[in-house]
Amino acid sequence: AARSVEDVERLAPGRIAECMEWMDDFKKSGGKGEATLHFKIHDASTAIKLIEQDHASWRTLLAEAAPTGTARGHWVRQRSKSEDPAAAAHAAPMLAEVPRHTAPAPTGVSLWHDVDLRVKDWLDEETGLFRYVNEMPKGSLQKFEVQPHLPENAIEEDPKGSSRLAAFGRPVPFNYGCLPQTYRDPEHVDELYGAPGDDDPLDILDLSGEAVGVGEVVQCRPLGAVCLIDEGRADWKILAVNAERGPLAAARSVED
Repeated sequence: AARSVEDVERLAPGRIAECMEWMDDFKKSGGKGEATLHFKIHDASTAIKLIEQDHASWRTLLAEAAPTGTARGHWVRQRSKSEDPAAAAHAAPMLAEVPRHTAPAPTGVSLWHDVDLRVKDWLDEETGLFRYVNEMPKGSLQKFEVQPHLPENAIEEDPKGSSRLAAFGRPVPFNYGCLPQTYRDPEHVDELYGAPGDDDPLDILDLSGEAVGVGEVVQCRPLGAVCLIDEGRADWKILAVNAERGPLAAARSVED
């Protein structure tokens, strides 16, 4: 079973390079620089440390919540702007070539607060596995996100993000989601990169190769982490594999 980045490379040669190249090219397509990012891949211990740190930040956020349920002032967000009709028209032909996805209907369960981060066994012992909420299926050209500002933190499509993905034209080569009960605190300065958190749940890239639906909750094994500096903020991505199914369920490292 995969325990590290090395394990992933052994079991699926080229998977890591494909995912890093996609992120690099997508970032360039948005006008955020031409230089290759040359991602530094940190090991599983760094990934787990980040998860634990951001879980603690989430607990702090809840402790500071107002009686109305609204947390710190900087966490209150405005709804996304309505989609630009011109951008939608541009997106439609490209999206017609790949599977279309829809956001799941709210169920009364917050995908951010109510889904347990840690996977435990029947004795309530920790297993070393974590859960993530999938937002963007592998092979898609749509952007979905858990919405911290909406009731139940429902998943919604980001029309602007979907239009940008459609214009980019290369489907996402991994499942992309977030870790519940985590928070990248903008008041915390990252010790490795000297930048504040990005004010969101911690992101995750599932390298397993099998598409996961929008809103599905998956048990995963963290193998590593990479950091992007996006608009001056540390935007960490946990690299993980699906621990329940798929060809990389046995991976123990990114090299596998």
